[in-house]
Amino acid sequence: MRYFLVLLLCYRPIFYEDRVQAVYDSLDSTSLKELFAFYTLYKETKTAEGAFDKAWNLINLHRPLPLEEYRNFTLPLVSLEAIIALTTTGSTSYSPNLSLSELKIIDRLGEFLGNRSLKGHLITSTNQTLELDAQEVDVARSILLHEFDFSNEEEKKKLLLYEASLDLMALQILAKLPKNPTYEQKLDAINHFIFHEMGYRFPPQSMWNNDQDLDIYTFLPSVMDSRHGVCLGVSILYMCLAQRIYLPLEIITPPGHIYLSFTQSDEVINIETTARGIHLPEEHYLTVNTKSLPRRTLKELVGMHFFNHAARSWQSKNYERAKELYLTAKDYIPTDPLIDTFLGFQHLFLGEKEKALKLFDRVKHSPDMHTIHQHTIVEDYLNGEVDEEGIKIAFSHVDERRESILEKQEQLQKILERYPKFRDGIFHLAITWLQLGRTKEALDTLSRYHEIDLYDPIVEYYLCILSIKRLQYHKAWQHYFILDKILSSSNHKIDAVEDLHDSLLQIYPYHL
Repeated sequence: MRYFLVLLLCYRPIFYEDRVQAVYDSLDSTSLKELFAFYTLYKETKTAEGAFDKAWNLINLHRPLPLEEYRNFTLPLVSLEAIIALTTTGSTSYSPNLSLSELKIIDRLGEFLGNRSLKGHLITSTNQTLELDAQEVDVARSILLHEFDFSNEEEKKKLLLYEASLDLMALQILAKLPKNPTYEQKLDAINHFIFHEMGYRFPPQSMWNNDQDLDIYTFLPSVMDSRHGVCLGVSILYMCLAQRIYLPLEIITPPGHIYLSFTQSDEVINIETTARGIHLPEEHYLTVNTKSLPRRTLKELVGMHFFNHAARSWQSKNYERAKELYLTAKDYIPTDPLIDTFLGFQHLFLGEKEKALKLFDRVKHSPDMHTIHQHTIVEDYLNGEVDEEGIKIAFSHVDERRESILEKQEQLQKILERYPKFRDGIFHLAITWLQLGRTKEALDTLSRYHEIDLYDPIVEYYLCILSIKRLQYHKAWQHYFILDKILSSSNHKIDAVEDLHDSLLQIYPYHL
């Protein structure tokens, strides 16, 4: 036994080297975090040297001029741990206590990334973003400057830490790519990294109780910390990374939504960030009232961040804060009628009626060119068909609980007793009936809307469907013909309406 132990001790280094080699062979050879983690764990072995060299080659692969190795001094162990922490799923709850000099090391690793050539990467205050041309905006820097004060050293470190994390994410994406990759290869790599390797997802119900909680997941730091985000939050993260890897993308905003798109020649690839980056055709986002989709600039994308933030304050009835945020959004998107509308509402709620009326007059004379039927609420207010309280009720939050639905329904019914021609109120009342499964009451309510306004395609579409459900086929055809006339006048065709026509023709063809 004694001689056996002596022999075992003599052969232990061999067994250990074999084990280390086995671990090394199992690594993803294009993963910076795995290679650096291996080097950190087995730094004293020859195999670890090879892991470091491979990682360093990946970092240099896309650089115009390679960096020389500086593993022993310039790249200290703490920076390797930071690289591992900042690029590992779920690890952003741990923030390494890096010094500014250590953050500069990570910045040096990413100095060749695409956002470094933008003037917006050098700004240190929010006002400087507004002075930039739209194509010069560094989205991450502009948004983070609104979260962290660059003149405060601790705040500055937080900002730089988030930027360092984005840089390392971009370096990891590039490590998966060959030299001089195509745009399609970049799209595949960024999609795989965000939605599969890092596991970004829409936040599950357990993480939020209402729209106010959900809005947190539009903020870039919250998205990065939690690995969860709504469409805007993940789209902002995606764009921050795309800017770093020289991937030109368009920003497209259907009503209440956002997605990104890549176009090359005749090929269009859309990126639906709420569904792991899959492609959905543009027609998927069109509705009976949406005939085209707005394209946004990088500066407008920053403004949308504040537009969503304002909605959160509005739901909390903090109208002063909501007003400030809509004003900030307006700085970035000065001619958006929806921002003018919502900003006008905040002025109304704060008793600033003259300011509200000035904005409403602008909305009235600047229709949304992407929709067929304009929002009616401003027109109804100007015509005396609703007051401030009615607007509050129309936009009040309702969840899926029956009690919440019934509470809003009661409030709407009361305001409609005073303002029976308040179209948005009638429409929202119909929606509450649908939420309760009461199709007859929903049909009757929308018929009231129809008597006031014959030009709303959404209402006519609902009336056609509900008439079919109630077996009122002759009435369904009447609403279909009105809908078809509205859409034809705008040269707008949509698959959902064509399917509705085919279904109705099959069910009740006697109109011929």
